[in-house]
Amino acid sequence: PALILFTSGTTGTPKGVVHSFRSLAARIALNQTVIPAAERARVLCPLPTHFGHGLIGNALTALASGGDLTLFAGNDLRAAAQLGATLDRLDITFMSSVPSFWRLAMKASKPPQKGTLRRVHVGSAPLSATLWREIAAWCGTRNVVNMYGITETANWIAGASAADHQPEDGLVGRMWGGDAAVIGDDGELRAEGRGEIVVQPPSLMVEYLQRPDLTAEALTGGWLRTGDTGRIDRDGTIRLTGRIKHEINQAGIKVSPEDIDVLLEQQASVRDVCAFGMPDALAGEIVAVAVCPSDAAGFDIASLKCWVAEHLAREKRPQRWFIVESIPRSERGKLDRTAVARLCNNLTPV
Repeated sequence: PALILFTSGTTGTPKGVVHSFRSLAARIALNQTVIPAAERARVLCPLPTHFGHGLIGNALTALASGGDLTLFAGNDLRAAAQLGATLDRLDITFMSSVPSFWRLAMKASKPPQKGTLRRVHVGSAPLSATLWREIAAWCGTRNVVNMYGITETANWIAGASAADHQPEDGLVGRMWGGDAAVIGDDGELRAEGRGEIVVQPPSLMVEYLQRPDLTAEALTGGWLRTGDTGRIDRDGTIRLTGRIKHEINQAGIKVSPEDIDVLLEQQASVRDVCAFGMPDALAGEIVAVAVCPSDAAGFDIASLKCWVAEHLAREKRPQRWFIVESIPRSERGKLDRTAVARLCNNLTPV
């Protein structure tokens, strides 16, 4: 064992993920294979370094190959307002962060002017196609990569660049080493199709710390059950649709809240959003959504509801709407749907 990384705990108690020296070395080597040396020469890390995205993806990948690394206070509004100037001053060629960071930084900072950024990664939370395109425009490069990775795999295991693909909700590309498959509703393992994504990368964890029961549930026949739902095409391209733990079961109809999140993010009037399930006596659960407006004074909730009705199937349309000042998130930028539900329980729907 080389390192214990803890999961975010947004859907339960955090788990200690034990990684070996072999898994870390494999992940860093694969990162360096996919990311050319010139692109990782000068790296800016705006993330905490006590979890995989910041520590392995940004810091160790750069340092292991002799690159320059700058740590940046990404959650600090004053620092985010200087992002463009910082990128120019340090001639940064690569950075990786989370969608919530980019929402903040692009509102607060002017874009960089020198054009030194060669590659940008975005991960740890769903990235909508709209935000993907906006990041590429702000950064001045189409080489913005939507990443897929979880703590149990040490870091990124797949990615899709806007330089090679049209941005698309859920598109995370092909595996960066190792294999991926799906387990369908019938429990069968298949190389392509829809279902729960399972992976077999070289950077797989050893175990959950002191939890052999959870380890046995997650690791099946050498495959890691990710808990993510999605589709794998014949060429190995992965598209994610949601998290099993987040699914809203509305009278037997499964609704992915991520679908609602990425749709509403397209609206300029919405600064942040989170869909979640609310208990219901008849349906078991109903779809609810918390919206943080860009401009509270001029926000027209009625128009937004009408627009959603035109773009969402009836069973996915939120039945409860809440207006909030901010959406609870973890320091990693992940939505805390449990905290959002708690917050909205004390509010009156609109």
